[in-house]
Amino acid sequence: MGHATALLNPNFTPYAYGTRAGITIIDLDHTLPLLRRAAALVRAVAMHDGAIVFVGTRPDLKPIVTKAAERLGQNGFCIAERWLPGTLTNRVQIFGPSTVRKTRVIPDLVIFLNPIQNITAIRECAVSHVPTIGIIDSNADPRVVMYPIPANDESVQTAEIIGGVLSIAGAEGVAMRMRDNMLQQAEEEGDEEEEVRASSGENAWDMEDDEFKDDGEIDLDGFGGVAEEGVKGEFKSDDGVYRGLQDPTPIIDRR
Repeated sequence: MGHATALLNPNFTPYAYGTRAGITIIDLDHTLPLLRRAAALVRAVAMHDGAIVFVGTRPDLKPIVTKAAERLGQNGFCIAERWLPGTLTNRVQIFGPSTVRKTRVIPDLVIFLNPIQNITAIRECAVSHVPTIGIIDSNADPRVVMYPIPANDESVQTAEIIGGVLSIAGAEGVAMRMRDNMLQQAEEEGDEEEEVRASSGENAWDMEDDEFKDDGEIDLDGFGGVAEEGVKGEFKSDDGVYRGLQDPTPIIDRR
């Protein structure tokens, strides 16, 4: 459920199911696919080692954004108290030239659990070309964020569900990146071993276990024939005909 019908934002109408007792009912058939789209975005950003910031500046949202950021490890950040104006647009004066030059200050994605109270932060993200996700209630314009999720922004349960889904999707992206890095590292180590083996002159198979010896003599025990003196690379079969090891065509017996 959203806010009173009198507070309905005209741009929110496509996401409204109807009204009941003067309250706008949010259409969950729109909420679910938009939540899935946002989760896919968070997963992709985390998979590519992007920095994701969760913003929830109400006291009841603090544990939610804190837990969400923890799920993403080094890729997750949160703002639970207050967005300092100029954090993005005036970052050189706030963080200092050295910090801005050496540290990644601009995030790759910002998620707002209460966007109406953080319009200044949303504008800074827009100026800095940072994509945004936000819970949009019926009294807000869905266009204020890049990826809106129609839902009740005053409900703690709603914030827990959406924040949890998005943070778990981000954790999946981090796990996928780590898995890909491990596979790539294993392939590189395997290539290095092959290079070392090639440089040391080792063959792909153990010659000692092969029937063909590398000392000029041929072991013919496995061929059922008797070796003839003075003939290398050939053997005499039981029918008295010389046969070459490389050429299976019979050789004429000239004796």
